[in-house]
Amino acid sequence: MDGMRRVRISDSLWVDAEPVSNAAYARFMNSTGPTANGVVRERFGTEPCEKRGAHRQIVRHGKDWQVVAKTEMHPVVLVSADVGDA
Repeated sequence: MDGMRRVRISDSLWVDAEPVSNAAYARFMNSTGPTANGVVRERFGTEPCEKRGAHRQIVRHGKDWQVVAKTEMHPVVLVSADVGDA
């Protein structure tokens, strides 16, 4: 196992059959109404001051969420599992 190691996931792991695109997630975010900063932290799994937040491909413009140009069909990243049932 050159450069690899085994890991064990003790809790359930949910993986969707198809990746969710940035465009689809932005539509979801816009459909839920105004989004408070606490909800943003829950949904994206990052604090506003975190450097990882700079890698989000969905950004807020006023009240609306928009996808960064040319990333519409990329799979969404930095999303918290806490909103899987939303």
